[in-house]
Amino acid sequence: MKKLTIWVLTASILLPLLVAPHLITYAIGGKVTALRGLAFVVLVLFTGLACFGNRKDADELISRIVTVVKKPIFIATLINLLLLALTTVFAYDKPAALFGEPFRMEGFLTIFSAAVVGLGMAVLFGKKEWHRYITLTACMGLVIFIIELWQARRGLDSRPDALTGNPMFLATYFLFTIFIGATLYLTGRSGKKN
Repeated sequence: MKKLTIWVLTASILLPLLVAPHLITYAIGGKVTALRGLAFVVLVLFTGLACFGNRKDADELISRIVTVVKKPIFIATLINLLLLALTTVFAYDKPAALFGEPFRMEGFLTIFSAAVVGLGMAVLFGKKEWHRYITLTACMGLVIFIIELWQARRGLDSRPDALTGNPMFLATYFLFTIFIGATLYLTGRSGKKN
């Protein structure tokens, strides 16, 4: 069950390719729906691993959760989520605060889902899983770049979005993948020196 959870978390790399043509926001809506579903599956698998897995795996999982929970970044993220939950409760437009607006989908549920997936990765990923995830993320960045070039060449849009639904989202994604690529390059160089 642990390996299944790790592979489900690794599958989050495919989110940039998801498109749901039947939704109002074909690009963003499909990705956000998949992210929320992914978070739900991760929570179910975590619960199954803790409750129904063998004792050794359950103890290791609880031990890793305790280790992650003590880190300052987790505490900051938890405080942020609690404040977001509080502002969602007292928001003027509660549905928009909870679910987000169709063209951005930045509501509390999306942010909470991203936090659940991030927590799952922090708890279950070891060095090997992180290296695989970072490498596949860099490869996905290349795929998205090729899609953007194809859109630009065909003249489909004055500002190609490469399945992200928004050129600003694409720019943010590229900044992230450039950082990931630089990390891979620098770790590879430091490994050769040792």
